Amino acid sequence: MQPSVREPLGVETMVLLLTNEDMERIVGLETSTVIAAVEDAYRELGQSIAVSPPRRRLTITPPDGGVTYWFNNIMGAVPSIDTLALRIDSTSFRLETTDGMTRKVRAGDFVGLVFLFDTASGDLQGILHDHFLSTRRVAATGAVGAGHLARADARVLGLFGTGHQAAAQVMAMAATRPLELIKVFSPNADHRRAFALRMSDEAGVEVRAVDDPKAVVEGSDIVVTATNSRSPVFDGSWLELGMHVETIVGTDQSAAGSEIDREAVRRADLIVTNLREQIQVDKQPKLLWAIEEGLLSWDQVHDLGEVVAGLAPGRTSRDQITLHDNNTGMGIQFAALGSLILRLAREQDLGTPLPDELFITRGGDYAP
Repeated sequence: MQPSVREPLGVETMVLLLTNEDMERIVGLETSTVIAAVEDAYRELGQSIAVSPPRRRLTITPPDGGVTYWFNNIMGAVPSIDTLALRIDSTSFRLETTDGMTRKVRAGDFVGLVFLFDTASGDLQGILHDHFLSTRRVAATGAVGAGHLARADARVLGLFGTGHQAAAQVMAMAATRPLELIKVFSPNADHRRAFALRMSDEAGVEVRAVDDPKAVVEGSDIVVTATNSRSPVFDGSWLELGMHVETIVGTDQSAAGSEIDREAVRRADLIVTNLREQIQVDKQPKLLWAIEEGLLSWDQVHDLGEVVAGLAPGRTSRDQITLHDNNTGMGIQFAALGSLILRLAREQDLGTPLPDELFITRGGDYAP
């Protein structure tokens, strides 16, 4: 399939539309570059330069409790790159429970779009499918967290999950720490064996499929839960001194739950989230219970931006158990990565240019 390229209209008069397939063809989008861009965005957020309010979600569940309609709205601006991103998603989902484990499953097709605006001019610069961006920005954020919270000599990664998110996590963590072994578990033995074979080649690190969750945690320096589970995937009592844990499920009340148990939260000496405020907005149960019961205070939960900016502590000893709750998508993630992608796509003549007149209202007395 060839890239969907049209005759260029000139940068100043076009909005570039990029599909997931277009972005898969981009050359030169290095994992380390993506991580650095996302880290810069979080540093600006911690310095109160970037802006990234909590996401908002709308859900509609029919009276019979069947498939739930879901709409997602995320925005954020990174002034140093003159970019604001607006991500919107529209889809449906259902909750499935198997062997006592509940997970969120998409029930139809998915509309995911990221709009990129120039904050200097207000112009729309690009419209991007969000699937290509989404796994990479989540993984890059996890890697930023690991860069400040995992031990510098971390060499063993324990991974739950074998999907697209898990693959992106492997690549990002391998670019951040000198990994020598990755142990992976998922409920499907065939999936985890195939994942281990593929990712060993792609990451240049031994990836070993293991047969039970405890083997993932034991002896690992970093533990990552890259699943769609709303039930705990490991026992928090298995955590060992010096481990760093990253979780990526950021639930809301339509599909509440946690992929780690309460013991994992109790064991954590340092807890960092992408956005503390999102816990309150979505009533996220992963940490909210601990705050409501007095185990944690809000002051003990730090935002990642604060850590990156040096305003809150990262790891301060080898024996600390650290937890990064990668708990929400943020507009600054999409702005940082989207800006990189848009520049490379234009340089490589990828995508479909659209006249900006399709999106602009000129003149008149319309109120802003």
